Amino acid sequence: MIYEAAAEKYKPTYKIKYLFIAEAPPEKKEGEELRYFYSEKVEKHDHLFKNIVEILFSMKYERSDKKQWLIELQSIGFFLIDAIHTPIPSGLSDKVIAGLINDDFAYLLEKLKKLTDKDTKIILIKKVVFNSLNGRLRKLGFNVINTEMLNFPSRGNQTQFREKFKELIIKEQISFPKNEKAIK
Repeated sequence: MIYEAAAEKYKPTYKIKYLFIAEAPPEKKEGEELRYFYSEKVEKHDHLFKNIVEILFSMKYERSDKKQWLIELQSIGFFLIDAIHTPIPSGLSDKVIAGLINDDFAYLLEKLKKLTDKDTKIILIKKVVFNSLNGRLRKLGFNVINTEMLNFPSRGNQTQFREKFKELIIKEQISFPKNEKAIK
């Protein structure tokens, strides 16, 4: 699958320290470039990547540097996967999406067992992902560190995402290079 191949290229080599779980990869529309977190060239709608990089590194994100930022995220043990491993159509209700997350849970669980250990910090992104997975993953012993959902940073939710993500980083004492460009 194209999404897994794109992500695999930037999977941390040694250990995943921080695993983000988002909803699902975006649909690839005919004639468009693949708009995905791990796509090296995304011309628009790359809100999640942009906001994560700007918060973690206190830097202004430039699209032309995306490949270098992907390498930097990989080097610090950062990885992102989706709760649903295939794209879903836009406009579905949270109830339907929660059902899809539930249907894909065995697949996600196998992936988590391969990618994480007891120290891997898991961050759930988007309300439906948080509500569907938080309790289940905690009961299974996974280290979910957010105690409230993080909004997906699009459609006016960028400020909420940034504020909650910053609070989480401070609370968890997560530190990354600041004030100098991390890209070599």
